[in-house]
Amino acid sequence: MCRNVQELDIHVEHPAGDHLTGEIFRHERLSSLKLHGFSVKVPEQVFLPNLKILHLVYMTFLADNYHMSKFLLGCPLLEDLKLTDCDLENLEVLDLSIPSLKSLTLRDNYYIATIIISNPNLEYLMLHTSSAEHVVKNLKSLASAELLSDDLEISSKLINELYNVSF
Repeated sequence: MCRNVQELDIHVEHPAGDHLTGEIFRHERLSSLKLHGFSVKVPEQVFLPNLKILHLVYMTFLADNYHMSKFLLGCPLLEDLKLTDCDLENLEVLDLSIPSLKSLTLRDNYYIATIIISNPNLEYLMLHTSSAEHVVKNLKSLASAELLSDDLEISSKLINELYNVSF
């Protein structure tokens, strides 16, 4: 990949088992990465020190909790994370405790047992889900939240957790 690229948006309309290589996850200058329609085996090393925007749509992640955690730790400046219609089958816990995160969108992601959201700088949260347990805390900067769930019990619990967030 060209070393001067700062923004990358790749959209695959009809994925046929297309896999991304680890090279895309080791790029010093990349500030925005938007991927649509890929299968990703999360590499051992992720080095995206300037990445601020990460949007992943219709992605399949071949990663366990350890590798996904390493993936997110490899993006220390991440401010905007969107996971939409992603298959996260091998994850039991998706820990999104990223201190720099300001905007988080989780929409219709599959197979996650628990999602942890603990972000002191988070200003915007969109959470559309039906099955995962959510641990929401430390959202002292939250200004706007959009919640949607098919399950009344999950919705009620999320509203209570947001209501009890200390500001």
